[in-house]
Amino acid sequence: MEHLNELELTAVGTSNMESAKKSADVFNATHAFDKVEDLAQHSDVDMTVVSINVKDHYDAVKAIVPAGKPIYCEWPLGS
Repeated sequence: MEHLNELELTAVGTSNMESAKKSADVFNATHAFDKVEDLAQHSDVDMTVVSINVKDHYDAVKAIVPAGKPIYCEWPLGS
């Protein structure tokens, strides 16, 4: 796995808390979330990366926008 030293992964979000906690442990992230809104609003999160099933991108990005933080979305917002 490649690392970018200038960035730190602080939070991981998945659709359920058990898998979010497991993923956070694997990536040494401090926080785990099962609700994208909670992740986006957290003070330790400066930006978000949407890397999920394409059909869910639009809803995830729509939920993150109110937090006013940068968003990197790996695929188009619609299909």
